[in-house]
Amino acid sequence: PQSKRAPIQLAPAAKVRNPPFASALLGTCVSIDLEVDPSTARILSFAAVRPDRETALVHRSGDPAAALRRLDAFARESAFLLGHNIIRFDLKHLAAASGGLEVILKPAIDTLWLNPLAFPKNPYHHLVKHHQDGSLQAGHVNDPELDARLVLEVLRNQIEALTGLGERHPDLLVAFHWLTTGRADEAGFDAVFRAVRARPRPETEELERAAGRLIPLRSRRCDHGPPTRGWRGRV
Repeated sequence: PQSKRAPIQLAPAAKVRNPPFASALLGTCVSIDLEVDPSTARILSFAAVRPDRETALVHRSGDPAAALRRLDAFARESAFLLGHNIIRFDLKHLAAASGGLEVILKPAIDTLWLNPLAFPKNPYHHLVKHHQDGSLQAGHVNDPELDARLVLEVLRNQIEALTGLGERHPDLLVAFHWLTTGRADEAGFDAVFRAVRARPRPETEELERAAGRLIPLRSRRCDHGPPTRGWRGRV
């Protein structure tokens, strides 16, 4: 089944320059959210949302294998998979449910990982209701479509915050770009920082110059210091 909703409005924040970055990147994403039975690890329902489509793909009952095939078709034209805790939760359950899914091969953008970088003083976004499992304030219990739509808003807010960071502390953004990318499974994060910086991943020399300038900046306790938690064990 599909659920009809009005198209998502991706109006940028007025205070942020270069606002098309958010809309351009979001338009290439498919946002996915799963509801999983914690006792059996079985997918109970899921939804997928694309900003360029008026309809969302929603599965709540019926043949799960057929629903996953529809998910593959729905996401085929999207470049990136988007989700909140998608790397450690949704992707693993999708892979376990069907090893032949093409959608799980797409680069992932995980807003749970980006939050401490975009909002270091309050790393759990205002839409996040539980920091341990990455759940969202969905307004309705077990509504994967609404959660998938909320993740689009979270990423837009993160891009706006990172754009503002780049205007205040460009060297810190260079460091974040380098630290969060470099591996094959981090192409989605590279896309976020390429959109914000309008530049490719920094070379080592650029990172070293930025780091040299960041040392005195950090001693002055800038308002956007390094995150308190590491980036996937490397920061």
